[in-house]
Amino acid sequence: MSITHADTSQIDGGSGRLHHVPATSLPSDHPMMELPFAAEIDGRQYQGAGVSLAGVKLTGLADPNLVGHDRLLRLSFPFEAFQLAIAVEGRITDINPGNGEIEVTFIDPTGPHLPQLRHVLNSYIAGDVVSMGRVLGVALQPNKPSKGGKQATNGGGGALRTIGNGLLVATATIALIGGAAWLVHDRFFVDHVVAPARVETAGRALTAIDAGQIDYLDTEASMGEVAFSIRATSGETLSVAMPCDDCTAISAGPELGATVQAGQPVLKISQADAPLILKVRVEPEQLYSLAEARGIEARFADGTSITTHADEASLSSAAADTSGRPLFIDLVPEASIDAGRAGQLARLTIERDYPFANGLDGIRGAIATKFASVE
Repeated sequence: MSITHADTSQIDGGSGRLHHVPATSLPSDHPMMELPFAAEIDGRQYQGAGVSLAGVKLTGLADPNLVGHDRLLRLSFPFEAFQLAIAVEGRITDINPGNGEIEVTFIDPTGPHLPQLRHVLNSYIAGDVVSMGRVLGVALQPNKPSKGGKQATNGGGGALRTIGNGLLVATATIALIGGAAWLVHDRFFVDHVVAPARVETAGRALTAIDAGQIDYLDTEASMGEVAFSIRATSGETLSVAMPCDDCTAISAGPELGATVQAGQPVLKISQADAPLILKVRVEPEQLYSLAEARGIEARFADGTSITTHADEASLSSAAADTSGRPLFIDLVPEASIDAGRAGQLARLTIERDYPFANGLDGIRGAIATKFASVE
């Protein structure tokens, strides 16, 4: 949902400009505002305790090891008939297990989420929004009576007010219809992927063939040489050979001495001229949505978006996995991705086909055939 507001006088001294806030801790010049909202991180819901343009404070149970990690937050502000959802990248800077408080600082406070969040905070400060829970209301000022006890009347002013009120009603009606259409489209024809996608070099992963500890690791191994060895829980040492000679191998995360599970990626290998793709971790129930998608939009933090589609080989491999755990899927972009975006995160939106799309295509084809026969 997109909301814009031109009035920034109540935030940041009226300049409308924000200085970049380092993602270490929340600055004191951005006071927290207590208004009802919720936040979703990695699929887990947290209750909002405070929000500002620099970050948020949440309450709930969280893993203390997440401190210092970057996560994609989905902030939800509830209203009576709808909710405003804002996605923003943040860094978890503090977790207090004692009272359940979690402090998250926005990585880029001036990112694409800024206009929507600033509008909500400005409206709340100004008193335009007097309820953020069950009812969305506005503060109305009563008409001031004239000295004689009767309201002053002005023929010209009354006409202008009538025209103005009519325009406001028409604008509100159009906005309501547009909002309803957007909600219907978002509910039935759009599917949001919770986990962000990451830009990586196309290739494949060498995975652990059994659970155990990595006993040997060589990213420079030639074809046929041992790339890594695992000392399995059974006591055996299992080795995996490098499958190619002209490829580049990098660690997929585990280091020498690390403990891995069966099927966990250990090395990522790719050809020297391999293109950039996006890789996303999804739940098994989302595989069909990716397979039948009309298009998958990937939007980066700077607002740039590209269209992608799920790689068929990646989908087939994931569909054969019966473990029930989250799976990695490759997304192939319609146009090449700039090399400077390697490692960047993107938010994914799956666009479904309209139920009557095939019927419309058939009608268009019949009309085209009819005109061709007439000519």
